[in-house]
Amino acid sequence: DAEQKELHLQLVPAARLEGRLEDDVPRPVKDGTVLLNLQVVDPSGGQAKMLRKFCAPIRPDGTFTLVDLPPGDGQIIALCDGWASERVVDGEAKEEPSSARPRSGDDLIAQRIDPATSGIFVLKMELTASLKATLWAPDGKPVEGAILSCWPNVQWLTGYSSTFLDHSWSATSDARGEVVVTNMPWRSTWFGVSHAEFDLELADGERSRQADLEAGKTYEVVLDLVAKGK
Repeated sequence: DAEQKELHLQLVPAARLEGRLEDDVPRPVKDGTVLLNLQVVDPSGGQAKMLRKFCAPIRPDGTFTLVDLPPGDGQIIALCDGWASERVVDGEAKEEPSSARPRSGDDLIAQRIDPATSGIFVLKMELTASLKATLWAPDGKPVEGAILSCWPNVQWLTGYSSTFLDHSWSATSDARGEVVVTNMPWRSTWFGVSHAEFDLELADGERSRQADLEAGKTYEVVLDLVAKGK
């Protein structure tokens, strides 16, 4: 009673993407990673079917290679020591913002890429940002040993967001209550504080906060902590 069925699969040649960071990034590039978020399409129908992520290291000379890529349209991001991929104007947007108003960060996207494009793809980059916090206890003394954690996100055109490159960013406060998290990419980031005795005060039901980061700059904030659970 065994049933036998035939499955016909349509195979297409895999693409190979060669790229490099733009020349503004000093060489050698250190601790570099590139990620392609690709909308994989059905070759027969041309409809997006799934999202796939492809990662590769960035070589010291600033070049990178992504291999075995299926057909599709994607967005690409990267991070290295001191630099992150730049957000750009969406040239494929249906409606361009009015020239009468300044362009906001919401008008900018992670760079688009078609893996089938021939030649070397040059990835635009910009300086990373830092977040510096000074932490104070309810008695006015600095809080040492607190962990400041940040979650910079990237918003994809498909409608969801993810932590940039799935990295984690955190640092521990010193005796002065100061803590700095460095090498973060553009846009706003959520951040929170972890300590055995103290918390950030609840605000709108949340203990996390948001900071608007600017490329090449340090965002500074003073945080008055409360007793745990308050």
